[in-house]
Amino acid sequence: LTKGLLDFSHKEVRKQPTRLNEVVRRTVEFITPQNKYERVQFDLELSNEVPEMNLDPAQIQQVLLNLFSNAADAMRGATMPLPRIVVRTRAKSAGQEVELTVEDNGPGLPPEAMRRLFEPSFTTKPEGHGFGLSTCYRIVQNHGGKIAAQNAPGGGARFTITLSVKNGR
Repeated sequence: LTKGLLDFSHKEVRKQPTRLNEVVRRTVEFITPQNKYERVQFDLELSNEVPEMNLDPAQIQQVLLNLFSNAADAMRGATMPLPRIVVRTRAKSAGQEVELTVEDNGPGLPPEAMRRLFEPSFTTKPEGHGFGLSTCYRIVQNHGGKIAAQNAPGGGARFTITLSVKNGR
């Protein structure tokens, strides 16, 4: 299982002209009917300035699915009025990069876990396998991008992905 998951995250990237905002919208539409997300509100703040990019849409969707699933799991036991996931896209660096942010209003990331989040088999969940974030890391890296995690100022976790617009063109 471990080898299969690691192999999946290293598989060939099949880039094609892709609208990142559309991948985000389709992914949210796909998951919202699932029970796991029944109380979760999704707020999409998608910039019209984000250009078409050469991406592997299936792999980018996998990154989003992992981040959304982790956010929903983190918020499940927390006491809050409305569990919320905010997804933002924006062009930056004079249009040379795109930033994708996934932020929740859950309890945030434990400080002791921050430096190990993207390691294969590291997990903070009792039933977790620890391959979700390492797969995200590998996919983003295979796209020439970067992913970082931090606790959001108002509480919750924030994952920021930066991708080059020109990568793969």
